[in-house]
Amino acid sequence: MARLCRGLTKVCTQHHTLLGAPESLDRYVFLLTALEQGYGGLEHRWSSSNICSREDLPRNGETGVSAGYRKLLGLCSHEYFHLWNVTRMKPAAFTPYDLTSEAYTGLLWVFEGITSYYDDLALVRSGVITRESYLELVGQVITRTLRAPGRMRQSVEESSFDAWTKFYKQDTGSPNFIVSYYAKGALIALALDLTIQQETNNEFSLDDVMREC
Repeated sequence: MARLCRGLTKVCTQHHTLLGAPESLDRYVFLLTALEQGYGGLEHRWSSSNICSREDLPRNGETGVSAGYRKLLGLCSHEYFHLWNVTRMKPAAFTPYDLTSEAYTGLLWVFEGITSYYDDLALVRSGVITRESYLELVGQVITRTLRAPGRMRQSVEESSFDAWTKFYKQDTGSPNFIVSYYAKGALIALALDLTIQQETNNEFSLDDVMREC
């Protein structure tokens, strides 16, 4: 528990360094359920509900960052970043929130994709993982996206809008017809970040865009 708290403190501090602490934030709760197998999270205003596999938890005496522990830290980083992206940088499509029915929007790749880009980036910026470990994660996202034939048949905007009818109702043939707005959205965010840095001689980056939002 102590190691997990230290790691999350570093990651959360990195997000604060990037975007500043949200107004009125005095307590944030990570609700974590450890199962034999499981993964996922859902953000709330001052907390998040997360699921992980028991094998992902850090072990006593363990000094390195296992792939499972890295995945857990990335999940918590993702949900914490939603304190800003979506919760306070609130999209018009979700204003006001209607929790009684599905909300359709073509911008989930922005809300979830950009968040997916910054969740792992915060891990390396905070020193929780090494640069080599971060590049491995980026490589996995690129490989996973390129291996999905659906990337040639569905745009990220279409993937976003069809989330309720296709992304969350997948079958064995789904990879041939859909693309993840999480993964491809994260790669678009990476491309935007690199393009902004290149075009401005490293004077600005996607960080500046997020701060302006």
